[in-house]
Amino acid sequence: MAVNNFSQITEFYLLGFPGLHLQYYAVVGTFLLFVYVILASGNILIISYIVNERRLHKPTYMIFCNLAVCDLLTGTVILPRAAAKYLANNDYVPFNLCLVQMFFVHYLGAVSSVILLLMALDRFVAVCYPLRYPAIITNQHIVYACTVCWLFILVILTFITYQTKKIHFCTTNVISNCFCDYNSLVKIGCGDQTELKSNVLGVGLFFLLGPLIFIIFSYIAIIRSVFKLSSVQARFKTFSTCAPQLSIICFYFLPRYIVHLFDE
Repeated sequence: MAVNNFSQITEFYLLGFPGLHLQYYAVVGTFLLFVYVILASGNILIISYIVNERRLHKPTYMIFCNLAVCDLLTGTVILPRAAAKYLANNDYVPFNLCLVQMFFVHYLGAVSSVILLLMALDRFVAVCYPLRYPAIITNQHIVYACTVCWLFILVILTFITYQTKKIHFCTTNVISNCFCDYNSLVKIGCGDQTELKSNVLGVGLFFLLGPLIFIIFSYIAIIRSVFKLSSVQARFKTFSTCAPQLSIICFYFLPRYIVHLFDE
């Protein structure tokens, strides 16, 4: 049972899926574990193939590799812990461990957004400025961009996590989720959190909405450039090089915006 009406919280209770009957716990836990195994296997295969295949040591595939690493780490942070709740009845998570999980959930999410921005930039330059592509998008430039992305966001999310640690939890320790995230912690916190909410909102808009706006305008420019081509075959061939990236971007951003839309 979760504990109510206390001022010093040492652990949080993960509520998970409300209303789920105990008899379905094993099924849900096994499914989550299965999803993680598939996700981990697929991303490890992608990373290994790109690293070991020299002909894939190109900017586009380096971006894919970074995205696969990010996806692998995100699944590792969330899914095993969520599966443990239902397979081992491990409902509680220590306070500091909850903050660590929250940090990585949002850190990896922000990194993924910026990497998708780089992916869109890669296609934008390739389609709209094909003659300048080899000079602008190089392996070295992508390595620099990805390194700055990982380190810059690390500093910002460390600061946000430090601020979140100051939240006072005085009424309940129940988190209405399978994992720890910022929104869940703020909902059960008490006291004035205006400054923290403003900081997190700004960071969230910068790393989620900012890349999305750039991606939308870059693909509008790409579509315009494609339709300027005289040959239908050339149009199809050019746009087909963008289809995988566009699909990945849609699968990434749409679920997150749906979650933010319905998350009160």
